[in-house]
Amino acid sequence: MFSVFWGLLPLALLSLCPAARAQSWQRDAVLSQVLVKQLARDSAGFMWVGTDEGLLRYDGYELVPLRQLRPTGPDTIPPGPVQGLLADATGTIWVGGPAGLFRYVPATGRLTRVPLPDVPQGRAEVYDLWQLPRTGHLWVSYGHSQLRGFDRNGRPQPGRWQLPRPVRWLAPEAHGPGLWVLTDGGRIFRLAEGRVTAGPTWPGRFLLPVPDTHPQQFVSTQALYEQATPCGPLRERQRWQRTGPEEGFQPLQLPNGTWELVNRGRLITLRWPAAGGSPAVAVGPAPQDGSSDTPLKYTMQATFDSLRWMYSRGQRGCYKRLPMPRFITPLAGPAGEVYSTRSIVRLPDGRLLASSYSPLLTQPAGQPAAPLRPLPLGSAKVPRILYGLLVAGPRVFFAEENHGFGELNPATGALTPFAYVQPPPTAIGAQVLLRDRRGQLWGGAHPGLFVLDPARRQARPYATGPAAAELARRDIRGLGEDPQGRLWLATDQGLCCLTPATGQLRRYGPGQPAPYRLPSANILCLYITPDGRVWAGTRDQGLLLVDPAAGVVQHYTTGTGLLSPTVVSVLPGRAGEVWAGTYAGLARVQPARRRTSVYTTADGLRNAELNRQAAWRDSDGTLYFGGVGGLHRVEPARAPADPPAPRLLLTGTTRYLNAGPQGSTDYRPAPARDSVLTLPAHTQFAAYHLALSDYLNPEGARFRYQLLDAAGRVQWRTTTPRTLLLPVPQPGRYTLLVEGENSRGVRTANVLRLPLLVQAVWWRHPAAWVLAAALLAGGAYWLHRRRLARALREAQLRTGIAADLHDEVGTLLTRVSVQAELLRGLPADMQEKALDNLLRNSRAAASTMRDVVWGIDARADSAGSLFDRMREYLDHTAAAAGWQTELITTGWPDTTPLPPAVRQSVYRVFKEAVTNAVRHAHGATLLRVQMSRRANQLVLSIADDGQPQAPRPASTGMGLLNMAQRAALLGGHVVAGPQPNGGFEVRLEAPLPA
Repeated sequence: MFSVFWGLLPLALLSLCPAARAQSWQRDAVLSQVLVKQLARDSAGFMWVGTDEGLLRYDGYELVPLRQLRPTGPDTIPPGPVQGLLADATGTIWVGGPAGLFRYVPATGRLTRVPLPDVPQGRAEVYDLWQLPRTGHLWVSYGHSQLRGFDRNGRPQPGRWQLPRPVRWLAPEAHGPGLWVLTDGGRIFRLAEGRVTAGPTWPGRFLLPVPDTHPQQFVSTQALYEQATPCGPLRERQRWQRTGPEEGFQPLQLPNGTWELVNRGRLITLRWPAAGGSPAVAVGPAPQDGSSDTPLKYTMQATFDSLRWMYSRGQRGCYKRLPMPRFITPLAGPAGEVYSTRSIVRLPDGRLLASSYSPLLTQPAGQPAAPLRPLPLGSAKVPRILYGLLVAGPRVFFAEENHGFGELNPATGALTPFAYVQPPPTAIGAQVLLRDRRGQLWGGAHPGLFVLDPARRQARPYATGPAAAELARRDIRGLGEDPQGRLWLATDQGLCCLTPATGQLRRYGPGQPAPYRLPSANILCLYITPDGRVWAGTRDQGLLLVDPAAGVVQHYTTGTGLLSPTVVSVLPGRAGEVWAGTYAGLARVQPARRRTSVYTTADGLRNAELNRQAAWRDSDGTLYFGGVGGLHRVEPARAPADPPAPRLLLTGTTRYLNAGPQGSTDYRPAPARDSVLTLPAHTQFAAYHLALSDYLNPEGARFRYQLLDAAGRVQWRTTTPRTLLLPVPQPGRYTLLVEGENSRGVRTANVLRLPLLVQAVWWRHPAAWVLAAALLAGGAYWLHRRRLARALREAQLRTGIAADLHDEVGTLLTRVSVQAELLRGLPADMQEKALDNLLRNSRAAASTMRDVVWGIDARADSAGSLFDRMREYLDHTAAAAGWQTELITTGWPDTTPLPPAVRQSVYRVFKEAVTNAVRHAHGATLLRVQMSRRANQLVLSIADDGQPQAPRPASTGMGLLNMAQRAALLGGHVVAGPQPNGGFEVRLEAPLPA
């Protein structure tokens, strides 16, 4: 790949030299956990990582496997290392490995296998991928050392190149359609006009052709060569290394005609001029990693945002660097000691003077990079923690932490304290000094404002007007003079504007009315602009721009770019910008653009914590800021231009349900998921995971959210880290607006508008209460009706059982009783016949009793039980009389359930019809009973083959009437009559219950 080099790159800590910390490599904690094989960045801003285990997406915070980014489907990339990885301008990701070539479109989640033509059996392995800017074609080294081009849709292009070994590097010919390739083993070939021509031979291991050079130039790790003709000999044109073996490499090629390569721990930079010719060569130490004694081959890539990435394909560890101009330079202390700076000033003789907690330190005039050295002290034995330094002509004055104000002799280092005209009731902690336009010296202390008299070396409290007593109680941390000659004071009780001649005092603070209200009373420092506005640094609310008449007109804090809410110093920069020192780094504020850029240890600061009032601006515009890590020289003119605006990325959403704290995270890209995020009613929280396409310092990114309802009204706004945990609002439609900015204060190029639908909890809706009441009333009414129906059925069942017992069993038992009484008085010759009648009636009563019990037995509620009962009755009646009997059932499995009422009524009709047939059929020999099911209709037929005759009367005169009543209970009817071919039929038709 163009952006890859191989080399012996013992990796890393160039940052041991403080002046080069802006150029240091930073270890990426997340990518260092995997074995990186390839890196690519797509047009949306995501990084794609090829590893031994497959393809991963990286957003600066976490790695997401490909399987979690796609909708469920059968297509997938088989497990294995990613050997070729490329992201084209359309956002398509091309992935090559042992299983072949794949094409993945993140926006849709579509993954397809790209067929590779002319692949031998089992040799579809892809070794590497390239894309030439000239044509946009994808070149693939695959199979048995084949090289072929594909268009952006994965269609193979005409022409195929067969090479001795797989291709490891590819570049276009300088002035022609040909290609230069480098294969395994370090051999160079020229591909043009359908032929493969061997390139120049070289005794070293690697020799690479330089694209777009004429005559054609070649680079090794030690020298530059030129070939006048395609087949001519090489001529050395430039050499930068004389000794040592050469190593295999692939250069990092940058768009501006620059190559970077490494050989034996040396970083070699070649810059070709636009007009051609020899390159400018710079040789310096390569980053080194002291964690390994074994030289490793590292790969280096550059993404289109100029960020450099470096990793070893054989060992975990990934590093990143953003080349920047070095505009922050830490100044070394005596003997390399670490020192903390409290105040800074330029002495009349040109030396730079800085106070620290130990000695006073100076830097020789005209030597901005020289280390600081101690200033010899005179005989004065006073503490030397000087919070303020002021040059007034040839004299230098100081404000000391514990003993007030005094004068410093810069030649001898002697410190002479001032006397107080009125001895203060407490010790004076002097902090700040000011010389106004009239030449008057002022001192701010804890507590009080003082007027200094250098001639008498005296200090007296300010005592003009009614404000004098108030100022005597305040902690004065900062002093400034506006164009109208008024003094501005930064105090522990707010900002004050004092007219010295009259003592008139205007107060700015949290308790003041508008427009004098401030968000904080704890002011640490200030700077007056030429137009009279005041920049005020606070301890807890960041940086304020205060207009004397309009109040706060701009406010910068952690939500708008600063890394810390504590601003300890403010200095003017260029073109209206200001530089502010904070407890978490240096900030550059551009008020015209309302943009904040921040700089920390990665940009050159030894320590990000800067000290209060430790700031100085030289006459040439150079700034000095002091802190815990010492003194730093800042050159605003060399500060980097605003980088390209990063893109704001939605990396996933999580829904936390009431069931527990474990949420379900959806990592699919936003266009691939539903356009509206729907939160079910039982969702407790929704988490939105954000990232920026700025991978240098993802931890410093900031995000702002606004939730709008359907009418566009702002429900709430907040600023949080990358994950927004959104408490689910009331049901309805909302829009979540998300903005972001990177650690340098550059806002994103896009704003996310995320539609959100919160579903209503059904039982909270008023209609749900009405419906619930209606359902409750309906349910109660239904239960009441069901209870009544059950009671009615039970009453009917009892009545039926009582009627059956009374009508049939009772009648038979009465007969038995009467016959038993008559049996006593009968002669002996008639008793045998009477006994037979008694026995027959007793058996009939028992049979009837069994019928009644069977009719109410729940275990008999099936068609099989009914058919068994019918067969038993046929055997005891018609079959016992010598008839042939048939029982035919159609569509009635034995397990078919039959309610008791249906079963009992059908059996009664059957029994009555069989009894009538046996009693009244003349000449009958066959009785056929057939029960069938037609749709939802029950049909029962009882027919004999007796002789034709008039309609038969029932035995009791009530048989047909009883059958009709039984059929009516089922909702059906009974038809009885002779058949056309002889015999008699009783037919029951009734609907079946649902």
